[in-house]
Amino acid sequence: MIRYLFLFMIGACFGSFAECMASRYASFDTYFGRSRCDHCGHKLAFRELVPVFSFLFSKGRCAYCAGKIPASCLLSELFAGMGLCMIAEKCGRGTEFFAYAAFFGVSMFLALCDRKTMTVPAAGLVLCVLAGILRRAKTGIDAQEIFLDVMAGAGWIILCLAESRIFHRESAGIGDGFYLAAAGLALSGRIAAGGLIAGSFIGITECLVSGRRKIPFLPSLAEGLFLVWIWKG
Repeated sequence: MIRYLFLFMIGACFGSFAECMASRYASFDTYFGRSRCDHCGHKLAFRELVPVFSFLFSKGRCAYCAGKIPASCLLSELFAGMGLCMIAEKCGRGTEFFAYAAFFGVSMFLALCDRKTMTVPAAGLVLCVLAGILRRAKTGIDAQEIFLDVMAGAGWIILCLAESRIFHRESAGIGDGFYLAAAGLALSGRIAAGGLIAGSFIGITECLVSGRRKIPFLPSLAEGLFLVWIWKG
């Protein structure tokens, strides 16, 4: 119990960090420097940076200007905390745990960036690839298997390019394709394909519920990959 509480708080800390970095990416702000209120610019003290609890105790408002703190901050902390516990439950400890935690952690950052800006930072995709290399180094490197797993995701890039060339439009970005290829490396081609199907259903559901015709796809894709990996991985 204590172990999972510790893991939850570590995951929640990363969720808070990912939300902060995604917000700075969206506003073209520097990635360095102390966290501050988006409304009044006041630099936050340590007591205001405790994941989950700070949001609840402050009732979702800044202590200095009473500006509303986005609910996405709390949700990112909760989902990241629960996600890390689920990863630990599935693969225990060791290199694989760190590799999967790194991949899905960076996936959360990419999903937040995509949701805020409809763009995907290339540096995050590189980190996903590095997490995949770490996982393959642990399980053994089979060149043919890696090629097939990566191509299962990379095929999406070809479809995106073909759609853009033929119909002069894009239903999904090439960044989603590179992310899916990285997922094939980090997880497997089978999970990447399953995650694409699950993510498509999640995305369609979001469109129907929200009434929007265009949404960022990477968040739905990352959610689909995580669900498929937990279920079948």
